[in-house]
Amino acid sequence: MANISSVPAEDELLEEIDLRQCLNVLHKWRFLIIGLTILAMLVSGILSFYVLDPVYETKAIVMVNQQKDSSAEVQQELQEIINKVSRLPSLSINTYVSQMTTPALLKQVIDKLGLDKEFYTPSNLAKIIEVKAIKDTNLIEISVQNTDPVLAANIANTLTEEFLKFINENNQKQMVKSVSFLEQQKEKVDADLAEANKALIEFNARPNSVDLLDAQKDKMIQDLALYESELQRANVEIKQLTAAKARLEDLLANTEPKITLKQPLLTIGGEQELAAGPIGQVETVNPVYTQIQEQIVEKETAIADKEAQIQGLQKAISELNVGLKELQADLTAKRAQQKLLERRVNELDEASSILSQKITETGITKSINLGDTTVVPVSSAMVPTKPIKPNKKLNIAIAAVLGLMVSVFLAFFLEYLKNSDKDAATCHIAGNN
Repeated sequence: MANISSVPAEDELLEEIDLRQCLNVLHKWRFLIIGLTILAMLVSGILSFYVLDPVYETKAIVMVNQQKDSSAEVQQELQEIINKVSRLPSLSINTYVSQMTTPALLKQVIDKLGLDKEFYTPSNLAKIIEVKAIKDTNLIEISVQNTDPVLAANIANTLTEEFLKFINENNQKQMVKSVSFLEQQKEKVDADLAEANKALIEFNARPNSVDLLDAQKDKMIQDLALYESELQRANVEIKQLTAAKARLEDLLANTEPKITLKQPLLTIGGEQELAAGPIGQVETVNPVYTQIQEQIVEKETAIADKEAQIQGLQKAISELNVGLKELQADLTAKRAQQKLLERRVNELDEASSILSQKITETGITKSINLGDTTVVPVSSAMVPTKPIKPNKKLNIAIAAVLGLMVSVFLAFFLEYLKNSDKDAATCHIAGNN
């Protein structure tokens, strides 16, 4: 039990001896540690205050007004195409950020400020410029760092001006292209419209035009209605004649064809004598019977005339129906062709109107140098009064930490070398003995 409890005690003793040795080493080499730390702080201070040039930073901010896409409100395909052609391109914030540091734009800044082209090249100038988009906004921040505070502000403001000029020039070029394209399209549409109008006029001037066929159709419909009315009347009349004939035939069947009359006296040589036959009676044709027969013949003649009239009306109606059907088919085809021509004229006329409107709108936009997307300066770069680099206090503090770390390491290293020499000497003496 005593042996087990003695192990922790020995470990604690060793740890105490090691810590004491470390403290002894630090105490022994304290002047070296303090001296090197102070020396590092002095060197850092001299470099920060007297050697390193101060760097100033200034910032300019611009705002991007992005266009609203109105294509969702446009229903017609032609209007969508024209709107896309005449509309300025919609660029993202990141696109504007990338455009601000292009070599061509930076070269314009160098030329405008008259900077030394051997020292200030587009690539060197890009290193001191930082352009970034402010998160969750449509603002772009332009930061410029330079040892000359006035030059830093001039670079930031000149870059903003040149970028606005670059955007406006691009907008102008886009507007010129849009106007030229729209004018070319309008000339073509107007030429097509003239041809379409000419084709429509020639079509309507034909002998078998839609209007003439409509008039013929109306006339045939009127004739057909008249013939059908006459046919109905003829059918009614023939029924009446047939019924009258039937009544006369019944009456004729009940009428005697002959009747017996008293024999008249004949005058012969101044004396009256009876005619031959039964005394005082003679048989003769019944005039009523004859009259009924004549009426029946008249009715038959009238019925025959009506039947002939009905046949003629039926034939005429049949021919009219056939002609009307053919005319209706021809009229339908002609009317469809006319509608196509009229629709073509209307579409071209509407397209010409839309193009004229867009040409006017684009011309106005071009004349006032205003696009649907513009870049507006929000804050110009001011001349900074305090440098951002070097950070003297931070540099001295870092130098102090580094000097302390190096000096402590050097102290332990020197102590290690010293102890190694002692051990070697001890071993040499023991060997001689």
